[in-house]
Amino acid sequence: MKIGIDIDGVLGEQVPHVLRRVNAKYGLSLRKRDIKSWDEPVGPSDIEREIEEALLDRSYTVTMPLVRGARPGLATLAATHSITLVTTRPEKVNGATLEWAKRKGLTFHSLQNARSRGKHDVDVDVLIDDGLHNVKEFAQRGRVAILFSQPWNQDRTVIQDLMLEKKVVAARGWRHVLQLVNGLARKGD
Repeated sequence: MKIGIDIDGVLGEQVPHVLRRVNAKYGLSLRKRDIKSWDEPVGPSDIEREIEEALLDRSYTVTMPLVRGARPGLATLAATHSITLVTTRPEKVNGATLEWAKRKGLTFHSLQNARSRGKHDVDVDVLIDDGLHNVKEFAQRGRVAILFSQPWNQDRTVIQDLMLEKKVVAARGWRHVLQLVNGLARKGD
């Protein structure tokens, strides 16, 4: 199978990493669980704008910590599937993104920046992502998406029908991702 895997929120712990900057900048004490949506207010800004700004700082990008279980989970998938890391980060940070992946020892076959066209247009069979809009658009094109559970994607009203149809399934972490992918691979055989 060809599997597309989002970076931020699935492989990289983007939100806790950016909250260290945000909390220092605005004198806040926000935690990951406080972020319930991408337009979540943080001081005079919102989390999405703060992430975009942080990504342009090379040191932020190359030092982002990994989501628990990401490295071994990715290695397990890459042993039997074609893995494409899919991101919508600003294209000018592709080099720093590849450096980050190398520093973290991530196993994958390619990197695609889908910022200009959207993740739904990437040539993969399955997309693993934490963005509700990404899994929705992908699944609406007849493919299966795995929603990587995070505090900001718990209100799943916009994908409820797709979940009932099993076009979007939610994973509670990397161990669950592996179980879901194995199930999908068996169905495809």
